[in-house]
Amino acid sequence: MHSPQLEPGPLTRLTARFVSAEPGELRALWLAFLYYFLVLSSYYILRPIRDEMAVAGGVENIPLLWTGTLVAMLLVQPIFALLVARWPRRRFVPWTYHFFGINLLIFFLLLRAGGADQGIWIGRIFYVWVAVFNLFITSVFWAFIVDIFGESQSKRLFGFIAAGGSTGAILGSSITAFLAVPLGPINLLIVSALILEIAVLCVLALGRIQAQVEARARIGAHLRAPEVDPDHAVIGGSAFAGITHALRNPYLLAIAGFIILFTIGSSFLYIQQAELVGQAFADRAQRTAFFARVDLATNVLTFVGQIYLFSRLMRWLGVPGMLALIPIVSIIGFGALALAPTLGVLVAFNIVRRAGNFAVARPTREVLYTVVAREDKYKAKSFIDTFVYRLGDQVGAWGEAGLGLLGLGVAGVAMVAVPLNVLWLLLALWLGWQQVRISRARTAAAATAPAEA
Repeated sequence: MHSPQLEPGPLTRLTARFVSAEPGELRALWLAFLYYFLVLSSYYILRPIRDEMAVAGGVENIPLLWTGTLVAMLLVQPIFALLVARWPRRRFVPWTYHFFGINLLIFFLLLRAGGADQGIWIGRIFYVWVAVFNLFITSVFWAFIVDIFGESQSKRLFGFIAAGGSTGAILGSSITAFLAVPLGPINLLIVSALILEIAVLCVLALGRIQAQVEARARIGAHLRAPEVDPDHAVIGGSAFAGITHALRNPYLLAIAGFIILFTIGSSFLYIQQAELVGQAFADRAQRTAFFARVDLATNVLTFVGQIYLFSRLMRWLGVPGMLALIPIVSIIGFGALALAPTLGVLVAFNIVRRAGNFAVARPTREVLYTVVAREDKYKAKSFIDTFVYRLGDQVGAWGEAGLGLLGLGVAGVAMVAVPLNVLWLLLALWLGWQQVRISRARTAAAATAPAEA
C-alpha cells in the first residue's frame, strides 16, 4: 500500500520517534495499531479467566481440553475457509468477530445461570472456546494486515502495529487484574464482547483506506483502475485449499514446523506453571489475579520490545536472525530451568520467552506471509495459525504428561526441551533464508516483467 507524500506534521514527527513510517502510511498505520489494540484487549480480559477455570477444573484435565480444542479447530477451519472462498474480505472479517462476540454473550448467560457443578463443565467448554477465539481473532487480524501492507512495509511497520496489541493486552490484563475480585470474572465477558465489536469499525475503515490509496497510485502511474478493489474481491478457491496448500508447499510446511516446535515448549511451560500456581494459591480470585499480573508483566516487556527493538533488530539481523532469537533464548532458558526448577525461575523465563515471541518472533513470522499468494494469506495461514498451532499444543501437553509418567519433574522436562529447541533454531534459520530467496526472486521477476498497458 503506497500513497503520495505529504508535508510532515505533528503526528508524523510523533510516530517517527518509534517507527520509520512515511506520511502517507500514517492513517492506516494508526488504524492497524488501534485494531490490534482492541482485539488483544478483548482477549486478555478473558485469558486469566480461562486459566483459572483450567485450574478449577483440574490441571490433570488440561491435555484433554487441548484435545477438544484441536478437534474444534479442525471442524471450524473448513467453515472459515468456505467464507473466505465465497465472501469478500469486507464481509468475512467483520462477521468472524460478530460470531465470537455473540458467543461471549451466550457464555455470560450460561455462567450466570449455572450452579457450581454446571460451572465447572461450562468452564471447560469456555476454555476450549477461548483457545479457538484467541487464535482465530489474531490470525484473521494478521492475515488482513498482511493483505494490506506490502513486504517492505512489513519490516518497518509490523513491530509498531504489534505494539498496539501489546498495549491492548496491558489494558485487558489490567482490567481483569484489578476488577476480577470486586466485580466478578463473569461480568467481564460483556466488556470483552463490546471491545471486540468496536474492532470491526477499524476493519471497515482500513479497507476503505486501502481502496483509496491503490486507486490514487494507479492513477498517478497512468494505469487503469481495477474493476474490483481488494476489499470487495472474492478470493475463491476450495474450502480445503488452506490444508492442502500448507501440506504441499515446503515453505508453508516449514512455517507449520516452526510453530509446532514453539508451541511444544510453550505447552511444557504452561502446564508446569499451572501446577505450581495451583499449589501456591488456594483462592480462585487470587489465582485469576496472579495470572493477570503475569500477563501484565509480559505485555509491558513486549510493548518495549516492539516499540524500540523490532525495526532496529530487523535492519541489523534480517529475517533469519530475527527468527533465530527466541529459539536461542529458549535453549538458554530451559537449560536454566533444568538447573533451578523453581516457580520464580519458571515464571521469569516464561515472561521473557512470551514477550520475545510477541515482540520479535510473531511479527517476523507475519513477514513470512508477505511473499505467498493472497489465498494462502487467509486460508493456509488460518489453518497453520489455528489447527497446526493447537496440534503443537497437543504434542506438548501429552508429551509432558508422558514425561511425568516416567517420573520426570520440572528439571527433567526442561532437559528434554533443550534439544527440541536446537532443532527449532536450525529450522528458523532455514525458513528465514527461504523468505529472503523468495523475496529476491519476486523482486527480480517484477523488474523484468513488461509494463501494464
